[in-house]
Amino acid sequence: MVRSISKVYFSSYIFLIIFHVGNVIALSTKKMTGETNEGPVWCENKQIYVGGVPENEEVQKLIEENEGNLRVFGYGSLCWSPGFGVLSKPDVSTSMGHTLNYKRVWSQRSTDHRGTPKFPGIVCTLLTKQEYASVVASDASLSSSSMDRKITESFNANLVTNGVIFNVPPELVREALEELDFREKGGYARDVCEVVEEETKKSYNALLYRGIPDNPAFSSRALLDLPFSAAIMSVSVGPSGCVHLAYTVTQWNGMTSVFRFVSVSVFRTNTRWFMIVALMTYTSIN
Repeated sequence: MVRSISKVYFSSYIFLIIFHVGNVIALSTKKMTGETNEGPVWCENKQIYVGGVPENEEVQKLIEENEGNLRVFGYGSLCWSPGFGVLSKPDVSTSMGHTLNYKRVWSQRSTDHRGTPKFPGIVCTLLTKQEYASVVASDASLSSSSMDRKITESFNANLVTNGVIFNVPPELVREALEELDFREKGGYARDVCEVVEEETKKSYNALLYRGIPDNPAFSSRALLDLPFSAAIMSVSVGPSGCVHLAYTVTQWNGMTSVFRFVSVSVFRTNTRWFMIVALMTYTSIN
C-alpha cells in the first residue's frame, strides 16, 4: 500500500517537472519567434516587436482631447516616404513643423527596413538631453569635461528638429496607428511631443515614434562611433533598401548645408567613403 502511494506521488512529481519544463520551453520558443498574444513582445530572431509597439496612455488622451483627430510628427523617412497607406490619403493634411529639445541621432538598429537580422542597418531616432547624456556617460574614453562639452554642444538653446506634421481625421486614426505600429516595430514606441507649425507658428501636441536608450534595438556604439555607423550604413541593405543619400540628406535639420556639401563632393569620392563623410557632416551640424 505504502509503495503504491509512493509510486503515485513520484509519478505526479515527475509529471509536474515535465509539465513545467515544457511550459518554459514553449514560452521561450514563443518569445524567440514572436508567437504570443500577450501584447508587444520583442522577437529575438527577427529583432522586432510582434503584436504592436509599447503603448503610451498619453496618446489615447491626446486623441480624446482633440475630438478623435491625431497629429503625427515625422522626422525621418516619414518626411519623404510616408508610403501608399493612410498617411498618403487626401483626407490627411500635412504641414512643415518642428519640435524642440530633441536631438536626432543615428543609433537605432534596423532589421526590417534598412538591414536584416543577420546584418542590421542603422537608422535615426530622437533623444532628450537626459537620454543623450546617459549614453555619452557610458563612453569610458571621454573625460568628465569632454562629456560635458559634447552634451552642451549637442543641446544648445536653439536645438530644433524639423519634420512633417500629419493631421489624421478621426475616421482614419485607428488605421493610421495600426499602420505606423507595424512600420515602427523595430524598437520604436509611441510618445507625445509638442510641435510648432511653421506657417502658423501654432503649437500642438503630436504622436511621435522614437527609440529610447533602453529599447532592444538601441546601439550606444552607433551613437558614439560615427565612422562605425557610417560604414554599416554604406553597405547594409534591407526590405526597404539601403540608407542611401536621400535618407541622409533629407533629414531636415541642416539639409541646406549638407546638400551644399553633396554638390561639391559627390564627384570626388567613392560612394562608401562619401556616406561616412556626409553622415559625420550632417551629425555635426544637427
